[in-house]
Amino acid sequence: MFSSCLIICFGGFVAIARALEAASQGSLSVSSPGDLPDPWQRIVPSGQIASVLDSPFIPTSPPPLAHNNSALIKVGLNVNESITWTAGLNGNVIGVQCRREYGLELDVNDCLDAWRWTPRDATERTFALRHHPRLKPDIPLPFRTMGSNGKCAIDVGLIPMIETGRASGNEIAQGAQAVIQSCVKAQRMGGMAINIGGDNRVAVSLSKHEAKVRCQGQSVPIQVAACSTIQWAMNAAPKQKLFGDPLMDPDVDVRLPFGFLAKAFNILTLEMLIETGRCRVTIASNHKNPDIETWYHLWEAVTALKDVCARAGKRGVAIGYGIRGRLFVQMSEGHGLSLAGATNGSVATD
Repeated sequence: MFSSCLIICFGGFVAIARALEAASQGSLSVSSPGDLPDPWQRIVPSGQIASVLDSPFIPTSPPPLAHNNSALIKVGLNVNESITWTAGLNGNVIGVQCRREYGLELDVNDCLDAWRWTPRDATERTFALRHHPRLKPDIPLPFRTMGSNGKCAIDVGLIPMIETGRASGNEIAQGAQAVIQSCVKAQRMGGMAINIGGDNRVAVSLSKHEAKVRCQGQSVPIQVAACSTIQWAMNAAPKQKLFGDPLMDPDVDVRLPFGFLAKAFNILTLEMLIETGRCRVTIASNHKNPDIETWYHLWEAVTALKDVCARAGKRGVAIGYGIRGRLFVQMSEGHGLSLAGATNGSVATD
């Protein structure tokens, strides 16, 4: 017996990335994106305990690029700031740099919680942008894990000007651990780690966040793995789009409401599926006029709702999206969600 997920898109123009086929306005698109690599669904935290962070990393000799300013700039580091070098899991040398632009006074406990929820496995996988015109990565970027209070985020990316990279969950967790030790705990600021993975192209950053979400309900039968599938498959492109009602503005790119429904199954046989839960995400507006937003910011909202609300067995809503603040994102087990009491820029639970 094993599990799988199915995504259904409903609403207007379907702009979902490769995992879902595009459909015309008003139509229904059903597609199976395939199983997520199991550790990357992570609906339970790692068994590793925070005490492993109490032992400092042992500095090591820097790699050749540390003596070349142009090479440091090329991999995204600031040559005017100090860099800490430490040995990685596969023999490479991880470089850690603490940066004010990733935030100050980070919540150490929430960063530790995000670290515990990062995937753990020893298999190196390929990372690339999900909306890349040619590449089909094992792990689509952006990829983010947040702490359960929505105050700290671990992002996996690539060094500048690189299209693909390879790393395992264990290597990424070690990179995040190095930033927590060197930056979050020691200097109370965020930072980044480079030279991660088998080809040294993967980077990990920790940054401060204030998730604009409100959670509702208790012990809601929302399936976190299904929510992960939506987060995994949806578009996250940074290009601005016009969201709204095409009857109000013919230039609307994405008709609202727009939604995703993912169902999780236990597969007993090819003929017998047992649904174990579902997750519904709806993007909607509280105003008759359209608003401008990016899929990337909406993907951030879905990520926060999954990690803050669904992980705790609650429904959730993220509000204040769009340049005029007219858009909101709901996440539930398949039912609607009241906006009563939601406040912009807050994290709250009933």
